[in-house]
Amino acid sequence: FEKAKAHFETLWNDREFERYDPTNQEHRRTLSRALERESGGDLLPTFTFFELKPKPFQVAMLETLAAERAHGRSRNLIVAATGTGKTVVAAFDYRALCRKGANRPRLLFIAHREEILRQSVDTFRAVLRDQSFGDLLVGGREPESSEHLFATIQSVTSRGLVQCQGANYWHMVIIDECHHLAAD
Repeated sequence: FEKAKAHFETLWNDREFERYDPTNQEHRRTLSRALERESGGDLLPTFTFFELKPKPFQVAMLETLAAERAHGRSRNLIVAATGTGKTVVAAFDYRALCRKGANRPRLLFIAHREEILRQSVDTFRAVLRDQSFGDLLVGGREPESSEHLFATIQSVTSRGLVQCQGANYWHMVIIDECHHLAAD
């Protein structure tokens, strides 16, 4: 409880957040414009002029992931409230892995909805500062490569992707919203 309370306080006191008064017409217009802008599917701009940095609570998550890997534990689960930036943490974690080697490690990012995949690939592109990073495998779309793939679980299963590439092909596998995936 104390940890959750401290996390809440960190978010509550973040300067990025603004107070909202539903009786204030300017606040209502600002919220309406923001919701309209965000409903377009892109949570981050397609190109950023500045380097993104994780928030302090995300840094703590990244440090915990690094410590787990240092102890040989590479299968990790991140559990955090909606909107706290788990995908951002995953992208920064991947970037840290990239910085350890000469090449970009192969990545498989799995989700159950196309919108999540599009937002996720945009997040990774912003963190890596590479607008060409990653390919989508969803519906009838054919990726150019399977090295950095963002795919629906349905596409992975229907194409037998793991059987074709082998279970050890990807260096990092991220499963977003894993409670939506079938047990198999």
